[in-house]
Amino acid sequence: MSTVVSNKVSQGRFGFHPCSYEEFLELKQAHKVALEALRVGLRYHRWVRKDPDNRKGAEPPLPKSTWVDADFGCHDFKRFYLQLLAAYRNARYPKPTIEEVQFVEPPRNWKQVIANLQGK
Repeated sequence: MSTVVSNKVSQGRFGFHPCSYEEFLELKQAHKVALEALRVGLRYHRWVRKDPDNRKGAEPPLPKSTWVDADFGCHDFKRFYLQLLAAYRNARYPKPTIEEVQFVEPPRNWKQVIANLQGK
């Protein structure tokens, strides 16, 4: 259980966190979904880049993620994922004092992008 100490800082059993436990679970799920989308997309792009004579096996499934569309390029989605990863890692580990808590904001509209990746 966590107690809200200030506007954004929550106190857990082992220290202070920059967000509530519910927000942490959302970040954790978002990280899992974004990582899988990145893996599938990069696998597809590696296959497409190859010369058709060198392709072996069936074509990997086209990623259903939004980053294949014009909204996100490959590098933009990697940047999105790295920002989400930084926010997730920051929220994951507690700090011993409230002064040591640093706030790393996740990318803007991250909930919308994750909902699109999940097909909601």
